[in-house]
Amino acid sequence: MTIGFDQPLYVLPFDHRSSFASELFGWNGTLEPEQIARIVAAKQVIYEGFKAAVAAGVPKQHAGVLVDEQFGAGVLRDAERNGYLTVCAVERSGTSRSSRRRSVRCWSAIAPRPIGR
Repeated sequence: MTIGFDQPLYVLPFDHRSSFASELFGWNGTLEPEQIARIVAAKQVIYEGFKAAVAAGVPKQHAGVLVDEQFGAGVLRDAERNGYLTVCAVERSGTSRSSRRRSVRCWSAIAPRPIGR
């Protein structure tokens, strides 16, 4: 059996959306712009920790982030620009059911280029 990826892989997952808002901040329902900004800022702090880990010795070629496009689009763009592995959640928040529309939105969040380069 051939394995597709045979290298160590260190992925920091912070793709939570509704649970991030409700469990970390106690917010439910439609979020106000200020609340969204706080979630985006919190995800940026997590990403800064990821970059610090790489700077401290985690091999960059084995490091990646799993983040949502709703609150982490800026993280996805920066990670792509800096050569980190980027993974974007495509399931609906709070479920394991994926959505083709979400998949396209995730890749669009990284850069407005055709998928498949």
